[in-house]
Amino acid sequence: MPTRNINLTEHYDRFVAEQIEAVHNSNASEVLLAGLRLLEEQTQTEADKIKILRHLATEGFNELEQGQGLNATTEKGVRSTIARLERQASRLEKKGQEH
Repeated sequence: MPTRNINLTEHYDRFVAEQIEAVHNSNASEVLLAGLRLLEEQTQTEADKIKILRHLATEGFNELEQGQGLNATTEKGVRSTIARLERQASRLEKKGQEH
């Protein structure tokens, strides 16, 4: 297994020590690996969200090019359109998490 040397601030050194005490039979490597796993998951989630937003933007631009568009002239209409788009994005996000 590769080895890396890292420098921690006093704050993070104390935090790692606290986590080792809180989780018995733990060590600094396990604490740092847990943090890296969370960062990896967060990074993937953000990448998935960007992918969904790009898909929705492409779909929207294609609709505009075909003469379709949003016809929301009132605040209620705008809110309704935004809610519909949020539902659509949510479905796409759930679909992406299944794969």
